[in-house]
Amino acid sequence: MYQIVPALAAAFLSIVVTTSAQKPWFCQSYACPAFTSEGKGGYTVRTYEQSTWVATSITSSNPDPERRESSSMFQKLFRYISNENADRLKIDMTVPVLTKVETQGNQYTITMMFYLAVPNPPAPNDGSVFLVTRPAGRVFVRSFPGWFWPRNNKYRTELQEMKNLIGDATLYNDNVYYKAGYNSPWDFFKRKQFEVWTDSL
Repeated sequence: MYQIVPALAAAFLSIVVTTSAQKPWFCQSYACPAFTSEGKGGYTVRTYEQSTWVATSITSSNPDPERRESSSMFQKLFRYISNENADRLKIDMTVPVLTKVETQGNQYTITMMFYLAVPNPPAPNDGSVFLVTRPAGRVFVRSFPGWFWPRNNKYRTELQEMKNLIGDATLYNDNVYYKAGYNSPWDFFKRKQFEVWTDSL
């Protein structure tokens, strides 16, 4: 299925505006949340509109969930969009699949999320699945392409490189980062889009 998941590191100086009518290439045929983007050289600053997501979480002593844990979270969300919800509504798959990693002392809360492009999404049937509203706001994004799925430490390496480029640690939330992916694991022969995000303060 989909990996959480994160184009070339943006070096453009112009602002690129993305709308539902002009999606970025990496969204392919899927719906994805609208944003505007400003290239900074090595990373971009995206401004997203408010959006709704369906999510599920685990708590772990490791910031990288095991394969079975990631699979379990994905399957819970996939069942929700497949019609295991209060309205028995089948909802189209979207991108990205987003994984939020939040540090809480010696523990990590890992939350996997699917973007919901439908109005008034139904309540989940599964008690461990919930709806999340992400408010409008800015995120720092570092993108990296690949043909194969990256190891988890690749995301952390790219995250640290982005933080080094940003320079001022007061500009971002150091306790939270996100891994974003836009491709199915079955896309063996496609160039893939991977991203790491951190919230702008």
